Amino acid sequence: MSNLEILLDLIERNLETHKNHPFNTHPKYYEDFLCILNEYPCEFLYSTSGKRNALLSKLQLSKNAAYNPVTYCQGISEIVLYFNAMQKNLNFTPEKKLTAGGTDVDMQIQTKNATYKIEIKSPDINIPSASSGLVIENLFRTTENDWTKGIDQIDNIKLKKNDDNKVCSFLKSAQSKFCESSNGICNILFISLPLCEIPRYFGYITNGYSGIFSLNAPIRFLSADCFDKTDIIILSSIADGHTFSYEDVDSPWKLDEFFTHFISNPFKSIDANIAHELLEIIPNSTLEFDEFFFKFESTLQEQGEKINDKNNANDVMPLVFPEYFSRFYPKFYNQHTDL
Repeated sequence: MSNLEILLDLIERNLETHKNHPFNTHPKYYEDFLCILNEYPCEFLYSTSGKRNALLSKLQLSKNAAYNPVTYCQGISEIVLYFNAMQKNLNFTPEKKLTAGGTDVDMQIQTKNATYKIEIKSPDINIPSASSGLVIENLFRTTENDWTKGIDQIDNIKLKKNDDNKVCSFLKSAQSKFCESSNGICNILFISLPLCEIPRYFGYITNGYSGIFSLNAPIRFLSADCFDKTDIIILSSIADGHTFSYEDVDSPWKLDEFFTHFISNPFKSIDANIAHELLEIIPNSTLEFDEFFFKFESTLQEQGEKINDKNNANDVMPLVFPEYFSRFYPKFYNQHTDL
């Protein structure tokens, strides 16, 4: 048997004991995955027993492990990035070890111009159901946080926790893994999310009151030296194609199906050539969205709205994302009602 045949045999046998796995519940989704395996030269991902077990673990198809959707989304996000690198014929290494002690990052891409070290995270997201009652949230930490006191004591009203602490946790984890970035090295924290969470995480990072990457935020709960090895955070809606909308995309295994946006660390300087190359090797909507955001903000100003850095974070962001997503990502946008 070839290595691919061995892998497929393992997948088929393990699917018999994982009845709720997406490969069982969504046949087309599974067929798309098999097509990718045959389309791309990815045998090095399953050429040995150890590599096959690692791939099965990412797919949540290990023999004795129960299916976990959060862990699945993490592993799938890594696989989608691997497939993108194969599609673009990039030189990359999964689980690249950076130190003799065994510290590694999820992926390293090597080009003639730079080395990109990528740490991939997918937070546990609790999407409120229609039966959850009224869910209220304060999108970002602000100097006006006192208005939330006592709300969670009212019947049928829940106060959604601000999840910026998850971004902090991801940055701290990446800080412990990344080497110091220097000329020719770019360290990237890649966060995989459902589309409905993108505006929140964008705000956690950039809002004018407490944004982690905001230079002049009056509230700073994570010192810049705690994330000075991270050059760029990438937010991507990969999670949607693997948790909500299997049947609604041409191929959930291709990164260009999803909204992906780059946010540079303003406390650091990134070489312009590296930044330009990264825009080419990882499909994204960064330039298009930034232009849309600018035009949207200008339109509000023309209509007499007073905009400053803090209003931009707390008022403009919740408005611009639904408008953008409904136009350019309607398949995913229509899956969610809380954007």
